[in-house]
Amino acid sequence: SSLLGRNNEEASVRGTAYDVFALATFLESPRDERLVEQFDGFYTYFATDGFTFGSTRRNWQRLLEMGREKKLAASLSVGPGYDDTRIRPWNSVATRDRRDGDYFRESLRNARGAPLISITSFNEWGEGTQIEEAREYGSLYLDILKEFLMTDKYDEL
Repeated sequence: SSLLGRNNEEASVRGTAYDVFALATFLESPRDERLVEQFDGFYTYFATDGFTFGSTRRNWQRLLEMGREKKLAASLSVGPGYDDTRIRPWNSVATRDRRDGDYFRESLRNARGAPLISITSFNEWGEGTQIEEAREYGSLYLDILKEFLMTDKYDEL
């Protein structure tokens, strides 16, 4: 969709040197179902199952279907868990325990079939979503990701 410029002519970066591929953050339905049509696709961002409509795993197949119907890129966001209470002490409702990698494995399994999968995140220590190698976890999360990427047997993760 395009915008109207100063002289009421169509103004768009599409097809120009400034063209981009833009994803919207899908948070809530149905509001965002209309909003994402203005973009090339969407991603769900949050690593907390149940925090928003978009981050709720049981809604992911519906979101993938919507993406196919609307011809939008759909990216489901996975993470190793979530705990931002060190920086947002009031937000314990969003905390999801890592469960020794099982939360991440479940997220990856549930994202099966998505044309794109994003990871929230590689090094967001403040939100407790980091998967980078660390003293506390070693390379566990990178190993899980590698296993996921190297196999088509997602149910065995």
